[in-house]
Amino acid sequence: MQHRILRWLRLVMGVASIAIGATHLVAGSASVPGESFADATVDSRERFYGAIFLGYGVAWCTRLNGPRPQAPEVR
Repeated sequence: MQHRILRWLRLVMGVASIAIGATHLVAGSASVPGESFADATVDSRERFYGAIFLGYGVAWCTRLNGPRPQAPEVR
């Protein structure tokens, strides 16, 4: 039962992180409400965070791709 929950958690976290990261990476500061007319520094920061989230999501989806992910791997 615990393994099924961990697999579901892996999928949800991975897909959500990839979606958030891709949105921030593509849209930049326009992805943040109220920041659409921000300067280049804010845009660069948002794209940086987008890349981090995207990588985090890929790590969730690829690192834990076995049939029974172990709890220490998730932590």
